[in-house]
Amino acid sequence: MIRSHTPSSPTPVRVSCPSPPDHEWHFYAAVKDSSMIRLYIDGVQIDAVAYLDSGMFDQSIDHVEIGRHTYNGAIKGSFKGVIDEVQIYACPLSSVDIQTLYKQGSPPLSIHSETPELLLSLYPNPGKDRLVIRNNLTHSLDVELFSITGQLIHSIELDKEYVMDTSDLPTAVYTIRASHQQGYYFFKWLKYK
Repeated sequence: MIRSHTPSSPTPVRVSCPSPPDHEWHFYAAVKDSSMIRLYIDGVQIDAVAYLDSGMFDQSIDHVEIGRHTYNGAIKGSFKGVIDEVQIYACPLSSVDIQTLYKQGSPPLSIHSETPELLLSLYPNPGKDRLVIRNNLTHSLDVELFSITGQLIHSIELDKEYVMDTSDLPTAVYTIRASHQQGYYFFKWLKYK
């Protein structure tokens, strides 16, 4: 469930769905754009509600809670289960983006393969002073590196291979987005000192 309290609406906005009964892993995504909040499970939109509040979620994330609900400083409910691979983006993802993320599955932390199923090879992963990005396709890709907060750090048009100096980047997990004819593909890269 997604619940949102805003100064302009004393009644919370709720987007929800029943819990899956199968006790298996599921892919959940919530998207807030200028007019709606949408909830997806396993790449399919399950619920949506109008959300016209003018407040900006990108101003501060201290009101975002994942796995629990707090009201007036008290915890009112907690998720019973395991939450893994949480990502927060700085812009709303489209339904195609959500389906792509779901179909792609969870990329392993170490990505280095010449198989055609992967658009990119990233190595070393984890890495320290440099990141090598190799395009495994025959045409160029737009590749972007984002921080955990969604800040664009670097952007290139990648023909074959690019070596990025990462010595000044702080230790963190970064998201790499590759734009392909069929949509966006997301990869993870871990930087350590």
